[in-house]
Amino acid sequence: MRSELQKPGIANLSLPPSLVWEQVMASLHEAHPNATLQTIARLPSIAIIKYARTQATGSDAFRAIESSPTRNVAENDPRPFLQFSVVHTIGCGLHRGVGFGHPELIRLLRYSNAAIYIDGTFKMVPAPFRQCLIVMVKDLGVDVYVPAMYVLMDSKHQDAYWNALNFVIIQTGRLLEPATVTCDFERGLMNAVIEQFPLVKIVGCLFHWKQALRRKMVELRIPQDQIAAALSSGMVDVLTIIPVAEIAD
Repeated sequence: MRSELQKPGIANLSLPPSLVWEQVMASLHEAHPNATLQTIARLPSIAIIKYARTQATGSDAFRAIESSPTRNVAENDPRPFLQFSVVHTIGCGLHRGVGFGHPELIRLLRYSNAAIYIDGTFKMVPAPFRQCLIVMVKDLGVDVYVPAMYVLMDSKHQDAYWNALNFVIIQTGRLLEPATVTCDFERGLMNAVIEQFPLVKIVGCLFHWKQALRRKMVELRIPQDQIAAALSSGMVDVLTIIPVAEIAD
């Protein structure tokens, strides 16, 4: 049974070891319905599968995700979900970026004058990465933003953002030319967006702006009731629609 566990475990690295064990057990019982089988219990089987995968990939997670069918959209869909896995230098340091995206959603980025939303999440990322940059595009057919690409990054440097956007552009056949980009008020990201899309209109994210205001007011020890009042609808947020020339110093 050991070899029966190892073969499917290596053939499809994206399949959880517990599911491999369940499928192997089901196939053995189906093939030998009336026989008394000497099988391996679930936990030892999982250990066997994990060890076989370690031997096959050299414990290299990046090598594992680049293998087929792990890099594919699905086991029966050979289109790539892994769009790029690259290493680049910033100064004397090496940095890695890994990009994922469904081809059908990436196709939406090809439309001219698209509305793009870029956001990053920091807590739910695997080591050694520091954030997952999510590139969303407004699907005019349903009038909602959909996530087109996810980029794992190990740096928040401006050049790292530039490289991430550059590889996203490459995956669109260099057809990505958005009319607007909405993003956080992070200087490195905003500079990278301007360099990649010189004519684009950058829109700051109201949510992130109010988050930053809240953090600053907490730092200044402003009472919570005053913070809540300032951040309520129709208060400081109206500054976003008032022309700059009409705002007093």
